[in-house]
Amino acid sequence: MKFQQLNVFEKHLAQAAPDHLSKVYLVVAGCPVERRYIAQRIFEAIRRKEQKIEIQSLNASEISVNEVMNELNTCAFLGDKRVVWLDEVDKWKKNGLAALGAYVERPAPFAYVVLGASSGKGLAELYQSGKRELIACDLGEEKPWERKERLKQYLSQSSAQAGKRLHPQAAELMLERSGSEFSTLEQELLKLFCYVGERAEIVASDVESVGVRPRSLTLWQIADALVWNESGASADSGFDLSDLLLLIAAVRLQLQQGLQMALLLEQGVTPHALASQLPHIKPKAIELHATQARRLKSSFFTAGLEQLFEIELLAKNSSSAPLCLFDLLHAKLINPSPK
Repeated sequence: MKFQQLNVFEKHLAQAAPDHLSKVYLVVAGCPVERRYIAQRIFEAIRRKEQKIEIQSLNASEISVNEVMNELNTCAFLGDKRVVWLDEVDKWKKNGLAALGAYVERPAPFAYVVLGASSGKGLAELYQSGKRELIACDLGEEKPWERKERLKQYLSQSSAQAGKRLHPQAAELMLERSGSEFSTLEQELLKLFCYVGERAEIVASDVESVGVRPRSLTLWQIADALVWNESGASADSGFDLSDLLLLIAAVRLQLQQGLQMALLLEQGVTPHALASQLPHIKPKAIELHATQARRLKSSFFTAGLEQLFEIELLAKNSSSAPLCLFDLLHAKLINPSPK
């Protein structure tokens, strides 16, 4: 079973606990800190059922398949239930995923397994093997605006748990300044708790006083500029790997939307009729970009998606600096020559 919205997954988890928890969970999210946060929610649900659990954290990129299989089939000491957190399973090659799939198909009764992955691509066989037992929270296809609303909710809920009310304008400003980076938001929220002291509300002026410096552009604005305005794209010196991965997702969505518009326009659909043909694209975006989509043609967006895939591979599998990869992405999208 796959959930693509965190709040729906959390609702399922609450309803399943404590009597109907699965033995295997999968968390797919681009940010490792965010994956760990979601995994903690699963640990809490398991703890409510088992009382005492032994959690072991492993990373698939740092341990062999055989070692992992041995861990998954080993009982806990003192009768406690084992919980194995295995992150970055998407880094494994096909044979490793096949071994993991065989385990997921028949998981050990004495252990819970929580898997983490930055992307769900390449995990189709794992999903198939775990169709009876695997419960997935897959945020890999989450839209940027959906992520923004989810992070706002996270900030509000975390503030409420600390006995504070986070004003909506303060939450908006935090997201603008952090670039929606989960780990930075956590740090900024703790900083604000200390700053306001006993005061019950956090307001925008508090964020202005102690928050991170403002970004010149949001990641969505940068993505928009990369695809539609070659001279307006720029990233500041604080641009990091988390920013790059989020930007890649936003650029991909922009290119996909541009491709859909261009293909329909090439088939003779008028710009005014695009909105009815593409209800999932905001009318404002169609109004702004339909003319350019016609001019650039579908070949531009197809080539751009191919170039973006190459940059994403470099981002995930090389030590290249994020700003260098941003510049490379910018250069390739100015003239995305097809292969």
